[in-house]
Amino acid sequence: MKTIILKISFLGFLFLFGNNFCLADSGNVVINEIAWMGTENSANDEWIELYNNSDSSINLDGWRLEANDGSPKIELTGTVLSNSFYLLERTDDDTLPEISADLIYTSAIGNNGENLKLFDNQNNLIDQVNCSDGWFAGDNQAKQTMERVNPLIEGNNSQNWQNSQNSKGTPKEENSSGSKDQNLVEPEKESEDLKDSTSTTNLAPTVEAGDDIVALVGQIINFDGTKSSDPEDDTLNFLWNFGDGNTSAEQNPSYTFQYPGTYIVNLIVSDGRNSSSNILKVDIFLNCLEISEFLPNPKGPDSQEWIEVYNNSEGICDISSWQLDDEEKGSNPFSFPENTFIFPHQYLVVPRSISGIALNNNKDICRLFYPTGQLSQEIIYQEVKEGWSVAKSDQNFFWTQFPSPGLQNIINSQAIPLSSNPSFSEVQEIPSFSLNSSLPSESTTKTASINNVKEQGKELSQDQLTATLKKSSNPLVVIIIATLIAILSGFGIFFLKKKTEKI
Repeated sequence: MKTIILKISFLGFLFLFGNNFCLADSGNVVINEIAWMGTENSANDEWIELYNNSDSSINLDGWRLEANDGSPKIELTGTVLSNSFYLLERTDDDTLPEISADLIYTSAIGNNGENLKLFDNQNNLIDQVNCSDGWFAGDNQAKQTMERVNPLIEGNNSQNWQNSQNSKGTPKEENSSGSKDQNLVEPEKESEDLKDSTSTTNLAPTVEAGDDIVALVGQIINFDGTKSSDPEDDTLNFLWNFGDGNTSAEQNPSYTFQYPGTYIVNLIVSDGRNSSSNILKVDIFLNCLEISEFLPNPKGPDSQEWIEVYNNSEGICDISSWQLDDEEKGSNPFSFPENTFIFPHQYLVVPRSISGIALNNNKDICRLFYPTGQLSQEIIYQEVKEGWSVAKSDQNFFWTQFPSPGLQNIINSQAIPLSSNPSFSEVQEIPSFSLNSSLPSESTTKTASINNVKEQGKELSQDQLTATLKKSSNPLVVIIIATLIAILSGFGIFFLKKKTEKI
């Protein structure tokens, strides 16, 4: 029941005073008092007090108070009312038994000094007390706290801090007049020089590391830090951490990753007093996979279409989540299942029955994508001849009438460069020795039809057979063709001898 009443009261408070909440400007909320030495009861009973200088309440959700070395690092919540205090107690609410804390935090404050920074929920630096070389005030023996003299004066000014008048300090109260043995600058007697020197608070730089990147092993990547800036136009120092152990202090470094993986690259920019950072993701892939050949219009049903990929590297290629696809708004992309691998310099044929990709018999695109979805390769084709495949040779693609799924591509003198406008009507097909263009039903190894070779081999020229022999990597095919060449040569010698005898 108590919880419900509190919630209703809070909602009523928001309704009545919600319009009085505002966003903070630099200096609106300040670090006002620090009990870095603890209390008389325990050195661990440390506490910190913030103060709201403004005439409006400020929501501290998403704010943080942290030391430069990362300890303590305190995530703030709740609201600090106008011209009021916000108390942070270490470990529990017993640090100051007679006063309730607004927030409980962990981690100790160093007795030798800290560089404390207060950030809002947009990562803007609101206040800073840099006591890296030692605390400006406070007494560890007498347990006198370090009090801010004037909340309107910069926290980094050592003259703006004093020892509290008593050992307990002034938690959630106006700071004391200070210890009698201190010669401090009173707020009403502040000199003009002091006002001028503390009139502004240094703002942290704005950092922009750039968009996420997809690249290949060994590819040069040009990083760009020029979009980073400083509100006061201070000179900036850059530090790129590439996530693999290497760094660079250049603004726009060029870098090459040696191994595949996903790297978090962090850019840290400093103006000499404050720093900010921004990260980007870099996905690095082995340059191992490519589309080697595909058959868009087989002799027979379209279900016999296939796409062949090739591992062009010296190592095993993990092609998990790589994708094949045709043109936009065509078939659904096909993604290789997890733990799919190809041995070095080997082919993998994906039939339409598995990929679901239907290649058009006229204009279409065959595409390969990285696992991240970025395009790796695309081949655009126009006119299609039945039974002809598109095959790669070196860096170019050709139309070839000898589809070779799972084997080295066959590019002969009849092949037509894909980049040209093919006129298949002008091409004289070689009617003999054609490899089966559809996929084998039981084996991915392609073999020649021995009967076709026997019946049609006499129509082949020796040059054609020799060219085909050089292109073939199947031992059985090599033996058959070599035998045919020998037989044809024998017949030629026999008829030549007969003709010579008649003469």
